[in-house]
Order: sequence, then structure tokens, then C-alpha cells
Amino acid sequence: MSSLPSGVTMERSVVLTPAISAFLSDLRKVVPSSIPLHLTSGARTSARQAAAMATKVAKGENLRKLYADDFADAVRAVYPDQGKMAQVIDRFKAIGRGSDHLQGNAVDLRSYILNSSQIQTVVAAGKRLGGSGQYETTPAHIHLSVPKQYRGAVASSGRSGVSRGGRQGVRRSSGSSELVWTGAAIMGALVVVAGVAVVLSRSSG
Repeated sequence: MSSLPSGVTMERSVVLTPAISAFLSDLRKVVPSSIPLHLTSGARTSARQAAAMATKVAKGENLRKLYADDFADAVRAVYPDQGKMAQVIDRFKAIGRGSDHLQGNAVDLRSYILNSSQIQTVVAAGKRLGGSGQYETTPAHIHLSVPKQYRGAVASSGRSGVSRGGRQGVRRSSGSSELVWTGAAIMGALVVVAGVAVVLSRSSG
């Protein structure tokens, strides 16, 4: 069962996933403790996504600004019927499309408790962890995408991650590449040894 990391608060209705929990844990480590992180949304059902999109439309938001055109248009076409909106969203969710919230790969954070500089810091931190982020105004919040199957800034599989300095780590070489470099080093050493032997033989003659 996914748990909320220390130093992060959330609304009771928020649904967490292992990826979201791991991401928030790392986000809390790279964002100064003076900046509060309050989670307002995580993984969503199609019904919850329909409600969120209906709110955006009601407030005058152009869905195409946030979602792929075909997804936005299909959902907008059946607005304000949230039941039909959820059915459309279900079809896109089934093929891995729509909103990242549907796949449990996105979080929304409360923004009105932060100033503009703090918002920029949080968005930048999310990007450092491999996600993407933006400040949305309708309604106001910080949206951060979570890398798929996120397990931490430095994954045990050796995938790229964020170092202590905050920079992206370098993908580790595959075993075959390491063998190639090892073989090249051995060959080079043999050439040097052979060269020395030739010099010695000439000098002794």
C-alpha cells in the first residue's frame, strides 16, 4: 500500500500509487523544507477526470491547451454530461492516452499557499526528477507529471537519475560495451609488451 512521504500533506480523497509516493519523497528532498507541498490530486478514475475537465470547461478553459486535440475535442463534444465524458475518457485510458492522472503518473499541488518564486522552484524540481511540470490557472495549481514506473531518483536498474548535485546521471554501459573496452585495453597492453620485447632484442644483438 502506498504511503504519503514525510513532509508532504494531502487532501483525504487523494489516491496514491507507488510511483507517486516515490516521486513525492524525492521531490520533498530537493525542494527546500520552507516550501510546503500539499497534494490535491493524484491517480484518478475516469469519473474524477471527467469532473476535473468539466470544471475547466465551466471556467472557460480551452482543453486543447492541456490535452491532445482529439482527446480534448472528444470530451468537449459530450460536455456537460459527465457520465458520457467519463465514457469517452475510459476509451482513451484503455489505450494509455488521455491524462497522466488516469495512469497514476501525475500529481497536482496547491499553489495559492506559494509565491511565484516558490512555484517556479517546485516545477523546476519536478523536471530535475525526470518529470514535466507547469502552473495551471483554471483552477490554479501546480501540475507535475511522474515518470512511468518511477522508483526513485537513482533506480536499481541503473537507469539515469538525479545525482546529489541535481544533474541527470549518465546511463550505465551495457555488459557487452564493457567487454569491448576491456578487450581493447588488453590488446593495447600486448602491443606495448611486444614492442618492448623487440627493442630489447635489438639492443642485445
